[in-house]
Amino acid sequence: MPKPSLDARNKFSIARAEALLGYTYIERALSLLFASILGTRARYATLIISKILNTRARNELVQKIADDVTQKKFRTFTNSLFREISDLDGKRNMLVHWLIEVREDGVSVLRHPDPFGGSNVEMTERQLWELASKASFLVSVINMFREYITKPEKGDALRNIFLQPLSCPPEPHHPLYQMRRDNGLPLWPSQK
Repeated sequence: MPKPSLDARNKFSIARAEALLGYTYIERALSLLFASILGTRARYATLIISKILNTRARNELVQKIADDVTQKKFRTFTNSLFREISDLDGKRNMLVHWLIEVREDGVSVLRHPDPFGGSNVEMTERQLWELASKASFLVSVINMFREYITKPEKGDALRNIFLQPLSCPPEPHHPLYQMRRDNGLPLWPSQK
């Protein structure tokens, strides 16, 4: 089996670190959203959120309160937002617990540490960058949603965004895609 160069291994490790960091920012954005919708300090919300070990329970709690505060006006949006966050929750475990292995073609991947080779699921460097991009996008969306529901006078443009379902990556005609592009924020590797 070929051994990757130190440079290739470092690039792969950086992609993994960026994806994991993106997930960390998702957790922080959810804590800030939770604080805003409860009208409490971010520190208190973070203490509560960090004690909820089950991510599905955390997501349901934050979504139910957000839906209640907004009188379910944005339910289509919050359903799709938390579906995307749930997808990242599952992949977070891969980022943390899976090992870096090198395939026969010399490509580094993350694989489940099954000593019997029972799983052929893997995550490539490109997929890690896709995860990092998705996390970055979701953080900005969560923050915009938090800003809007605490200050609805921000306008109809944001309101109209939150009346629509969210897709990752956003379509090029979607206002969220255009906002990211116009502000120089990272797009998905497949959209560059």
